[in-house]
Amino acid sequence: MSVFPQLKVNFTLQKSIELAWSYVPTTNRIMFFIERSKNNVDFEKIGLLNTEVATSYEFFDLFPTKGISYYRLVSVDQNGQLVQSPTQQVCLLF
Repeated sequence: MSVFPQLKVNFTLQKSIELAWSYVPTTNRIMFFIERSKNNVDFEKIGLLNTEVATSYEFFDLFPTKGISYYRLVSVDQNGQLVQSPTQQVCLLF
């Protein structure tokens, strides 16, 4: 069983959401999907990052929605296996 990276969520002054995580590269992991939801059930893909040799990653949601949103990562390996991170909740009141 693999351990999934901890997703860190930060609000930036430019009214965007910064998602950051660290992950030890493996030969099987090929990409991360970044997903967002308003109800913590129905998620939409808002980004994609290919894994290379990096150990730290970041993604900016430049169009966050007002109110509560939920973010998660989905890692994909070469065999198509998906692993989801724990969900992080963000509340924006702008």
